[in-house]
Amino acid sequence: MVSKGTPQFPPLKWAQRKDCVFMTVELQSCENLNIELTEDSKLKFGADSNQIRYEFDMELFAAVDKEESRWNTKGRNVIFNLVKKEKEEEYWPRLSKDKTKNSRITIDWAKWVDEDEEDEQPEGGMGDMDPSMMQGFGGGAGGMPGMPDMGGMGGMGGMPGMGGMPEGMDMAKL
Repeated sequence: MVSKGTPQFPPLKWAQRKDCVFMTVELQSCENLNIELTEDSKLKFGADSNQIRYEFDMELFAAVDKEESRWNTKGRNVIFNLVKKEKEEEYWPRLSKDKTKNSRITIDWAKWVDEDEEDEQPEGGMGDMDPSMMQGFGGGAGGMPGMPDMGGMGGMGGMPGMGGMPEGMDMAKL
């Protein structure tokens, strides 16, 4: 049963690149997910999580391409890849047209790339994902099958003299 109080604005992180904007809505166990991106770049979001209703209705800072933009649910997050219509324009100074500060919207520094560093960074983010793994804005719940297999990555061992390796053993010869 979802609380009957006023819907809350969810915790949201965002980052951008020259051609797109990444948004992550940080909610666990989302139910009754409702996402709509309109032709005039208004993003509507609604979901229930832990018996609380979360919603927002945001007019984005600039136009995005509805057909190219995607969203997906991944564990505890709903992730958006919003493709900018004007890919060569300047970076957005904020996520929404509204100049009011929202303390629930923060920068995702892990995905952020400054304009002057754009050419130095690998594509990363969601830009290199198979588009079939992402849900478009036509409706329905997205699903991301599995994470990359990290099984072959072992530990690094210990430092000599610290109990991880016997004294005198050279790591370069291992």
